Amino acid sequence: MAENLEIEFKTLLDEESFTKAKEHFHVENQEPVIQINHYFDTDTAELKEAKMGLRVREFADHFEATLKIPQAHGLLEISDKLDFSDAKLSLDKGLFPKSPSVEKELERLHINTQNLNEIGSLKTARLEFATDEGLLALDESWYFDKHDFELELEVPDTSFTKETFKEYLTNLEIPFEQSKNKILRMIEAKK
Repeated sequence: MAENLEIEFKTLLDEESFTKAKEHFHVENQEPVIQINHYFDTDTAELKEAKMGLRVREFADHFEATLKIPQAHGLLEISDKLDFSDAKLSLDKGLFPKSPSVEKELERLHINTQNLNEIGSLKTARLEFATDEGLLALDESWYFDKHDFELELEVPDTSFTKETFKEYLTNLEIPFEQSKNKILRMIEAKK
Protein backbone atom coordinates (compact mmCIF):
# COMPACT_ATOMS: atom_id res chain seq x y z
CA MET A 1 0.00 0.00 0.00
CA ALA A 2 1.05 3.54 -0.68
CA GLU A 3 -0.46 6.84 0.43
CA ASN A 4 0.57 10.00 -1.31
CA LEU A 5 -0.63 13.59 -1.37
CA GLU A 6 -0.82 14.55 -5.03
CA ILE A 7 -0.56 18.23 -5.88
CA GLU A 8 -0.69 18.61 -9.62
CA PHE A 9 -1.47 21.14 -12.29
CA LYS A 10 -2.51 20.37 -15.83
CA THR A 11 -3.36 21.95 -19.11
CA LEU A 12 -4.81 20.60 -22.32
CA LEU A 13 -2.55 21.01 -25.34
CA ASP A 14 -3.15 21.06 -29.04
CA GLU A 15 -1.00 18.72 -31.11
CA GLU A 16 1.42 21.50 -32.09
CA SER A 17 2.02 22.53 -28.44
CA PHE A 18 2.41 18.87 -27.49
CA THR A 19 5.11 18.39 -30.15
CA LYS A 20 6.80 21.64 -29.09
CA ALA A 21 6.83 20.53 -25.42
CA LYS A 22 8.40 17.17 -26.36
CA GLU A 23 11.11 19.00 -28.29
CA HIS A 24 11.68 21.54 -25.50
CA PHE A 25 12.26 18.74 -22.96
CA HIS A 26 14.23 16.63 -25.48
CA VAL A 27 11.91 13.62 -25.17
CA GLU A 28 10.64 13.52 -28.76
CA ASN A 29 12.56 10.26 -29.36
CA GLN A 30 11.72 8.71 -26.00
CA GLU A 31 9.39 5.71 -26.08
CA PRO A 32 6.19 6.49 -24.12
CA VAL A 33 4.80 4.17 -21.46
CA ILE A 34 1.41 2.83 -22.50
CA GLN A 35 -1.17 2.62 -19.75
CA ILE A 36 -4.88 1.94 -19.71
CA ASN A 37 -6.93 3.52 -16.94
CA HIS A 38 -10.04 1.50 -16.07
CA TYR A 39 -12.41 3.73 -14.11
CA PHE A 40 -14.93 2.48 -11.56
CA ASP A 41 -17.99 3.84 -9.76
CA THR A 42 -21.32 2.60 -8.45
CA ASP A 43 -24.50 2.70 -10.54
CA THR A 44 -25.55 5.75 -8.51
CA ALA A 45 -22.19 7.52 -9.09
CA GLU A 46 -21.32 7.68 -5.38
CA LEU A 47 -17.64 8.36 -6.07
CA LYS A 48 -18.33 11.04 -8.66
CA GLU A 49 -20.78 12.75 -6.29
CA ALA A 50 -18.09 12.78 -3.59
CA LYS A 51 -15.57 14.16 -6.15
CA MET A 52 -13.45 11.03 -5.76
CA GLY A 53 -11.92 8.92 -8.49
CA LEU A 54 -11.18 5.21 -8.60
CA ARG A 55 -9.08 3.57 -11.26
CA VAL A 56 -7.17 0.44 -12.03
CA ARG A 57 -4.15 1.32 -14.13
CA GLU A 58 -2.99 -1.41 -16.49
CA PHE A 59 0.61 -1.56 -17.69
CA ALA A 60 2.23 -4.24 -19.84
CA ASP A 61 3.63 -6.03 -16.78
CA HIS A 62 1.52 -5.00 -13.77
CA PHE A 63 -1.68 -3.42 -12.45
CA GLU A 64 -2.28 -0.90 -9.69
CA ALA A 65 -5.48 0.42 -8.09
CA THR A 66 -5.74 4.03 -6.92
CA LEU A 67 -8.46 5.85 -5.01
CA LYS A 68 -8.19 9.65 -5.15
CA ILE A 69 -9.82 11.63 -2.34
CA PRO A 70 -10.00 15.46 -2.36
CA GLN A 71 -8.06 17.26 0.39
CA ALA A 72 -7.71 20.93 1.30
CA HIS A 73 -4.69 21.00 -1.04
CA GLY A 74 -4.44 18.29 -3.66
CA LEU A 75 -5.67 14.72 -3.60
CA LEU A 76 -4.91 11.90 -1.20
CA GLU A 77 -4.00 8.86 -3.29
CA ILE A 78 -4.37 5.41 -1.76
CA SER A 79 -2.81 2.77 -4.01
CA ASP A 80 -2.14 -0.94 -4.14
CA LYS A 81 -0.13 -3.02 -6.58
CA LEU A 82 -2.46 -5.80 -7.68
CA ASP A 83 -2.05 -9.49 -8.31
CA PHE A 84 -1.65 -9.66 -12.09
CA SER A 85 -3.87 -12.71 -12.72
CA ASP A 86 -6.64 -11.57 -10.37
CA ALA A 87 -6.66 -8.06 -11.83
CA LYS A 88 -6.77 -9.34 -15.42
CA LEU A 89 -9.59 -11.78 -14.65
CA SER A 90 -11.63 -9.15 -12.74
CA LEU A 91 -11.20 -6.51 -15.44
CA ASP A 92 -12.23 -8.98 -18.13
CA LYS A 93 -15.53 -9.26 -16.21
CA GLY A 94 -15.81 -5.49 -15.63
CA LEU A 95 -15.32 -5.99 -11.89
CA PHE A 96 -13.09 -4.17 -9.43
CA PRO A 97 -10.15 -6.46 -8.47
CA LYS A 98 -8.97 -7.23 -4.95
CA SER A 99 -7.19 -4.17 -3.54
CA PRO A 100 -6.91 -4.36 0.28
CA SER A 101 -5.99 -0.73 1.08
CA VAL A 102 -8.43 0.76 -1.41
CA GLU A 103 -11.23 -1.57 -0.28
CA LYS A 104 -10.57 -0.71 3.39
CA GLU A 105 -10.84 3.03 2.64
CA LEU A 106 -13.99 2.56 0.55
CA GLU A 107 -15.57 0.59 3.41
CA ARG A 108 -14.63 3.42 5.81
CA LEU A 109 -16.43 5.78 3.41
CA HIS A 110 -19.47 3.44 3.37
CA ILE A 111 -19.08 2.53 -0.29
CA ASN A 112 -19.75 -1.13 -0.96
CA THR A 113 -17.06 -2.51 -3.27
CA GLN A 114 -19.52 -5.14 -4.50
CA ASN A 115 -21.45 -2.28 -6.15
CA LEU A 116 -18.49 -1.07 -8.21
CA ASN A 117 -18.60 -1.44 -11.98
CA GLU A 118 -16.22 -0.36 -14.70
CA ILE A 119 -17.65 2.82 -16.24
CA GLY A 120 -15.08 3.20 -18.99
CA SER A 121 -11.43 3.21 -19.88
CA LEU A 122 -8.87 5.57 -21.33
CA LYS A 123 -5.59 4.67 -23.05
CA THR A 124 -2.60 6.97 -22.56
CA ALA A 125 0.87 7.12 -24.05
CA ARG A 126 2.87 8.91 -21.32
CA LEU A 127 6.27 10.55 -21.36
CA GLU A 128 7.23 11.21 -17.72
CA PHE A 129 10.38 12.81 -16.34
CA ALA A 130 11.69 14.91 -13.46
CA THR A 131 12.13 18.67 -13.81
CA ASP A 132 13.33 21.28 -11.30
CA GLU A 133 9.67 22.03 -10.51
CA GLY A 134 8.49 18.43 -10.09
CA LEU A 135 7.40 15.37 -12.05
CA LEU A 136 6.21 16.33 -15.52
CA ALA A 137 4.07 14.11 -17.77
CA LEU A 138 3.19 14.65 -21.40
CA ASP A 139 0.12 12.54 -22.16
CA GLU A 140 -1.55 11.58 -25.41
CA SER A 141 -4.89 9.90 -24.66
CA TRP A 142 -7.64 8.07 -26.53
CA TYR A 143 -11.14 7.36 -25.19
CA PHE A 144 -14.36 6.70 -27.09
CA ASP A 145 -14.09 8.95 -30.18
CA LYS A 146 -11.78 11.46 -28.44
CA HIS A 147 -8.05 12.01 -28.79
CA ASP A 148 -6.34 14.67 -26.68
CA PHE A 149 -3.01 15.92 -25.37
CA GLU A 150 -2.15 17.12 -21.88
CA LEU A 151 0.73 18.39 -19.79
CA GLU A 152 0.65 17.49 -16.09
CA LEU A 153 3.07 18.78 -13.48
CA GLU A 154 3.09 17.13 -10.05
CA VAL A 155 4.78 19.35 -7.48
CA PRO A 156 6.11 18.50 -4.01
CA ASP A 157 4.25 21.16 -2.00
CA THR A 158 1.73 24.00 -2.02
CA SER A 159 4.31 26.73 -2.64
CA PHE A 160 3.80 26.10 -6.37
CA THR A 161 0.43 27.66 -7.23
CA LYS A 162 -1.87 27.84 -10.22
CA GLU A 163 -0.43 31.27 -11.02
CA THR A 164 3.10 29.84 -10.82
CA PHE A 165 1.98 27.08 -13.20
CA LYS A 166 0.59 29.62 -15.67
CA GLU A 167 3.91 31.52 -15.57
CA TYR A 168 5.75 28.23 -16.10
CA LEU A 169 3.67 27.56 -19.22
CA THR A 170 4.19 31.13 -20.47
CA ASN A 171 7.96 30.57 -20.25
CA LEU A 172 7.49 27.43 -22.36
CA GLU A 173 5.30 29.42 -24.80
CA ILE A 174 2.40 27.07 -24.10
CA PRO A 175 -1.06 28.56 -23.57
CA PHE A 176 -2.96 27.51 -20.45
CA GLU A 177 -6.22 25.68 -21.11
CA GLN A 178 -8.17 24.45 -18.10
CA SER A 179 -8.13 20.65 -18.08
CA LYS A 180 -10.60 18.40 -16.33
CA ASN A 181 -9.35 15.14 -14.84
CA LYS A 182 -9.13 12.26 -17.27
CA ILE A 183 -12.00 10.43 -15.58
CA LEU A 184 -14.32 13.43 -16.03
CA ARG A 185 -13.30 13.82 -19.67
CA MET A 186 -13.96 10.12 -20.21
CA ILE A 187 -17.39 10.32 -18.52
CA GLU A 188 -18.39 13.35 -20.58
CA ALA A 189 -17.26 11.66 -23.80
CA LYS A 190 -19.26 8.53 -22.87
CA LYS A 191 -22.48 10.57 -22.76
